[in-house]
Amino acid sequence: MRVHSLERPSALQPRQLDYVRTYRGWARPAWMWSCIVGCGVATTISALVLVVVSVALAQDRSRIYEVPAVELVAMTAALEGGLIGYFQWRVLRRLFPTMTSGPWVGATMIAAASGCVLSWLPTSFVLTAAIAARIGDLTPGPGVVIRVCLVTGALVGLVWGVSQYAVLRLHAHRASSWIVASTMSWIISFICLYFAAFWPDRTVSPLIHVGLAAFAGLILGSALGLLQGRALAGLHSRLLVSTHPGPDRKRSAL
Repeated sequence: MRVHSLERPSALQPRQLDYVRTYRGWARPAWMWSCIVGCGVATTISALVLVVVSVALAQDRSRIYEVPAVELVAMTAALEGGLIGYFQWRVLRRLFPTMTSGPWVGATMIAAASGCVLSWLPTSFVLTAAIAARIGDLTPGPGVVIRVCLVTGALVGLVWGVSQYAVLRLHAHRASSWIVASTMSWIISFICLYFAAFWPDRTVSPLIHVGLAAFAGLILGSALGLLQGRALAGLHSRLLVSTHPGPDRKRSAL
Protein backbone atom coordinates (compact mmCIF):
# COMPACT_ATOMS: atom_id res chain seq x y z
CA MET A 1 0.00 0.00 0.00
CA ARG A 2 1.40 3.39 -0.96
CA VAL A 3 1.15 6.17 1.56
CA HIS A 4 1.49 9.73 0.31
CA SER A 5 2.09 12.16 3.13
CA LEU A 6 1.92 15.77 2.02
CA GLU A 7 4.07 18.23 3.86
CA ARG A 8 2.18 20.21 6.53
CA PRO A 9 3.66 23.30 8.17
CA SER A 10 2.63 22.14 11.65
CA ALA A 11 4.61 18.93 11.25
CA LEU A 12 7.82 20.49 10.00
CA GLN A 13 10.92 21.62 11.75
CA PRO A 14 11.53 25.42 11.87
CA ARG A 15 14.12 25.23 9.09
CA GLN A 16 11.80 23.19 6.85
CA LEU A 17 8.94 25.57 7.61
CA ASP A 18 11.10 28.41 6.34
CA TYR A 19 11.34 26.65 2.96
CA VAL A 20 7.56 26.75 2.61
CA ARG A 21 7.12 30.37 3.68
CA THR A 22 9.89 31.90 1.59
CA TYR A 23 9.50 29.94 -1.65
CA ARG A 24 7.75 32.64 -3.65
CA GLY A 25 10.18 35.28 -2.47
CA TRP A 26 13.50 33.77 -3.49
CA ALA A 27 13.18 30.41 -5.25
CA ARG A 28 11.98 31.46 -8.69
CA PRO A 29 14.59 34.21 -9.20
CA ALA A 30 17.27 31.92 -7.76
CA TRP A 31 16.27 29.08 -10.08
CA MET A 32 16.22 31.41 -13.06
CA TRP A 33 19.70 32.75 -12.35
CA SER A 34 21.11 29.31 -11.55
CA CYS A 35 19.92 28.03 -14.94
CA ILE A 36 21.17 31.08 -16.84
CA VAL A 37 24.59 31.13 -15.18
CA GLY A 38 24.99 27.35 -15.32
CA CYS A 39 24.03 27.07 -18.99
CA GLY A 40 26.05 30.13 -19.96
CA VAL A 41 29.21 28.89 -18.26
CA ALA A 42 28.75 25.32 -19.52
CA THR A 43 28.17 26.22 -23.17
CA THR A 44 31.06 28.70 -23.14
CA ILE A 45 33.46 26.07 -21.83
CA SER A 46 32.14 23.56 -24.37
CA ALA A 47 32.68 26.05 -27.18
CA LEU A 48 36.26 26.66 -26.07
CA VAL A 49 36.95 22.93 -26.10
CA LEU A 50 35.35 22.53 -29.54
CA VAL A 51 37.47 25.38 -30.91
CA VAL A 52 40.64 23.74 -29.59
CA VAL A 53 39.57 20.36 -31.03
CA SER A 54 38.76 21.85 -34.44
CA VAL A 55 42.13 23.62 -34.58
CA ALA A 56 43.94 20.42 -33.62
CA LEU A 57 42.08 18.41 -36.27
CA ALA A 58 42.82 21.04 -38.91
CA GLN A 59 46.54 20.61 -38.26
CA ASP A 60 46.35 16.80 -38.08
CA ARG A 61 47.09 15.32 -41.50
CA SER A 62 47.25 11.71 -40.32
CA ARG A 63 43.73 11.74 -38.78
CA ILE A 64 45.02 9.81 -35.76
CA TYR A 65 43.38 12.25 -33.35
CA GLU A 66 39.83 11.95 -34.67
CA VAL A 67 38.73 9.24 -32.21
CA PRO A 68 40.28 10.96 -29.15
CA ALA A 69 38.62 14.18 -30.31
CA VAL A 70 35.19 12.56 -30.35
CA GLU A 71 35.81 11.16 -26.87
CA LEU A 72 36.87 14.60 -25.67
CA VAL A 73 33.67 16.14 -27.03
CA ALA A 74 31.59 13.51 -25.21
CA MET A 75 33.49 14.15 -21.98
CA THR A 76 32.95 17.88 -22.43
CA ALA A 77 29.21 17.30 -22.83
CA ALA A 78 29.18 15.33 -19.58
CA LEU A 79 31.12 18.15 -17.89
CA GLU A 80 28.60 20.61 -19.29
CA GLY A 81 25.79 18.62 -17.70
CA GLY A 82 27.70 18.44 -14.43
CA LEU A 83 28.06 22.23 -14.31
CA ILE A 84 24.39 22.83 -15.08
CA GLY A 85 23.34 20.19 -12.58
CA TYR A 86 25.52 21.67 -9.84
CA PHE A 87 24.16 25.19 -10.28
CA GLN A 88 20.61 23.81 -10.24
CA TRP A 89 21.25 21.67 -7.18
CA ARG A 90 22.38 24.71 -5.21
CA VAL A 91 18.75 25.89 -5.39
CA LEU A 92 17.11 22.48 -5.13
CA ARG A 93 18.93 21.59 -1.91
CA ARG A 94 17.06 24.40 -0.17
CA LEU A 95 13.69 23.29 -1.53
CA PHE A 96 14.21 19.56 -1.00
CA PRO A 97 16.15 19.08 2.26
CA THR A 98 16.76 15.37 1.62
CA MET A 99 18.25 15.82 -1.87
CA THR A 100 22.00 15.33 -2.19
CA SER A 101 24.18 16.55 -5.01
CA GLY A 102 25.33 13.16 -6.34
CA PRO A 103 22.07 11.84 -7.83
CA TRP A 104 21.03 15.16 -9.39
CA VAL A 105 24.41 16.06 -10.86
CA GLY A 106 24.95 12.48 -12.03
CA ALA A 107 21.55 12.31 -13.73
CA THR A 108 22.21 15.63 -15.47
CA MET A 109 25.63 14.44 -16.68
CA ILE A 110 24.08 11.28 -18.13
CA ALA A 111 21.38 13.36 -19.82
CA ALA A 112 23.98 15.74 -21.29
CA ALA A 113 26.13 12.91 -22.66
CA SER A 114 23.08 11.22 -24.21
CA GLY A 115 21.83 14.52 -25.58
CA CYS A 116 25.23 15.11 -27.17
CA VAL A 117 24.74 11.98 -29.25
CA LEU A 118 21.22 13.03 -30.27
CA SER A 119 22.39 16.52 -31.17
CA TRP A 120 24.39 15.11 -34.07
CA LEU A 121 21.20 13.95 -35.81
CA PRO A 122 20.55 17.27 -37.61
CA THR A 123 24.20 17.36 -38.72
CA SER A 124 23.92 13.85 -40.14
CA PHE A 125 20.73 14.88 -41.91
CA VAL A 126 22.40 17.92 -43.49
CA LEU A 127 25.42 15.90 -44.61
CA THR A 128 23.17 13.27 -46.15
CA ALA A 129 21.24 16.02 -47.95
CA ALA A 130 24.50 17.47 -49.30
CA ILE A 131 25.52 14.09 -50.70
CA ALA A 132 22.06 13.65 -52.23
CA ALA A 133 22.34 17.06 -53.88
CA ARG A 134 25.53 15.99 -55.61
CA ILE A 135 23.84 13.02 -57.23
CA GLY A 136 20.86 15.06 -58.43
CA ASP A 137 18.34 14.65 -55.61
CA LEU A 138 16.50 17.60 -54.12
CA THR A 139 18.21 19.46 -51.29
CA PRO A 140 15.90 20.13 -48.32
CA GLY A 141 15.22 23.75 -47.54
CA PRO A 142 15.73 25.59 -44.26
CA GLY A 143 12.21 24.70 -43.16
CA VAL A 144 12.96 20.99 -43.28
CA VAL A 145 16.20 21.47 -41.35
CA ILE A 146 14.36 23.53 -38.71
CA ARG A 147 11.74 20.81 -38.31
CA VAL A 148 14.48 18.23 -37.84
CA CYS A 149 16.04 20.49 -35.21
CA LEU A 150 12.71 20.80 -33.40
CA VAL A 151 12.27 17.03 -33.31
CA THR A 152 15.84 16.58 -32.10
CA GLY A 153 15.31 19.23 -29.44
CA ALA A 154 12.23 17.37 -28.25
CA LEU A 155 14.22 14.14 -27.99
CA VAL A 156 17.06 15.84 -26.11
CA GLY A 157 14.59 17.53 -23.76
CA LEU A 158 12.83 14.24 -23.17
CA VAL A 159 16.13 12.61 -22.21
CA TRP A 160 16.95 15.45 -19.82
CA GLY A 161 13.46 15.44 -18.35
CA VAL A 162 13.32 11.70 -17.74
CA SER A 163 16.81 11.62 -16.21
CA GLN A 164 16.06 14.41 -13.76
CA TYR A 165 12.55 13.10 -13.10
CA ALA A 166 14.09 9.88 -11.82
CA VAL A 167 15.60 11.95 -8.99
CA LEU A 168 12.70 14.36 -8.39
CA ARG A 169 10.15 11.56 -8.04
CA LEU A 170 11.92 10.54 -4.84
CA HIS A 171 11.21 13.94 -3.31
CA ALA A 172 7.83 15.10 -4.68
CA HIS A 173 4.47 13.74 -5.81
CA ARG A 174 3.50 13.81 -9.48
CA ALA A 175 6.91 14.94 -10.67
CA SER A 176 6.14 14.00 -14.29
CA SER A 177 5.38 17.66 -15.05
CA TRP A 178 9.15 18.16 -15.02
CA ILE A 179 9.47 16.06 -18.19
CA VAL A 180 7.04 18.31 -20.07
CA ALA A 181 8.82 21.47 -18.89
CA SER A 182 12.24 20.13 -19.91
CA THR A 183 11.02 19.00 -23.31
CA MET A 184 9.43 22.36 -24.09
CA SER A 185 12.54 24.22 -22.94
CA TRP A 186 14.80 22.27 -25.27
CA ILE A 187 12.41 22.59 -28.21
CA ILE A 188 12.50 26.36 -27.81
CA SER A 189 16.27 26.67 -27.45
CA PHE A 190 17.72 23.82 -29.51
CA ILE A 191 17.75 25.71 -32.82
CA CYS A 192 19.98 28.38 -31.26
CA LEU A 193 22.22 25.72 -29.75
CA TYR A 194 22.48 23.84 -33.04
CA PHE A 195 23.45 26.85 -35.14
CA ALA A 196 25.88 28.09 -32.48
CA ALA A 197 27.62 24.69 -32.44
CA PHE A 198 27.60 23.71 -36.13
CA TRP A 199 27.14 26.85 -38.22
CA PRO A 200 30.58 28.49 -37.64
CA ASP A 201 33.26 26.86 -39.77
CA ARG A 202 37.03 27.10 -39.55
CA THR A 203 37.02 30.50 -41.23
CA VAL A 204 34.94 32.04 -38.44
CA SER A 205 36.80 33.72 -35.61
CA PRO A 206 36.97 31.62 -32.41
CA LEU A 207 35.66 34.62 -30.49
CA ILE A 208 32.50 34.61 -32.60
CA HIS A 209 32.14 30.86 -32.06
CA VAL A 210 32.44 31.24 -28.29
CA GLY A 211 30.16 34.28 -28.27
CA LEU A 212 27.42 32.43 -30.16
CA ALA A 213 27.70 29.50 -27.75
CA ALA A 214 27.41 31.81 -24.75
CA PHE A 215 24.34 33.48 -26.27
CA ALA A 216 22.74 30.10 -26.99
CA GLY A 217 23.47 29.07 -23.41
CA LEU A 218 21.67 32.16 -22.15
CA ILE A 219 18.65 31.27 -24.30
CA LEU A 220 18.65 27.71 -22.96
CA GLY A 221 19.07 28.89 -19.37
CA SER A 222 16.21 31.37 -19.73
CA ALA A 223 13.89 28.71 -21.16
CA LEU A 224 14.81 26.22 -18.43
CA GLY A 225 14.45 28.88 -15.75
CA LEU A 226 11.00 29.98 -16.91
CA LEU A 227 9.36 26.64 -17.71
CA GLN A 228 11.06 24.46 -15.10
CA GLY A 229 10.53 27.22 -12.54
CA ARG A 230 6.78 26.93 -12.99
CA ALA A 231 6.97 23.16 -12.64
CA LEU A 232 9.19 23.54 -9.59
CA ALA A 233 6.58 25.65 -7.82
CA GLY A 234 4.06 22.84 -8.14
CA LEU A 235 6.55 20.20 -7.03
CA HIS A 236 7.50 22.14 -3.93
CA SER A 237 3.86 22.14 -2.83
CA ARG A 238 3.82 18.32 -3.07
CA LEU A 239 6.91 17.35 -1.09
CA LEU A 240 7.35 13.81 0.07
CA VAL A 241 8.12 14.28 3.77
CA SER A 242 7.13 11.75 6.37
CA THR A 243 5.63 13.22 9.54
CA HIS A 244 6.36 10.08 11.56
CA PRO A 245 10.04 9.14 11.50
CA GLY A 246 10.85 5.52 12.10
CA PRO A 247 11.65 2.21 10.43
CA ASP A 248 8.07 1.75 9.27
CA ARG A 249 8.00 5.01 7.39
CA LYS A 250 6.92 4.67 3.77
CA ARG A 251 7.65 7.17 1.07
CA SER A 252 6.75 6.89 -2.58
CA ALA A 253 6.11 8.97 -5.63
CA LEU A 254 4.06 8.69 -8.77
